Amino acid sequence: MDNGGHVAVKILDKAKVHKNKLAEQVNHFIWIVFPLITGDGK
Repeated sequence: MDNGGHVAVKILDKAKVHKNKLAEQVNHFIWIVFPLITGDGK
């Protein structure tokens, strides 16, 4: 989807995420931010 807007991308090391037990936090953050990016947010 191209809407002409600017975006930021963060690349995460999957092994580090699992090692530091951050998967739940990352997933939570994605569920908060994704609707805002796609326009499905309130």
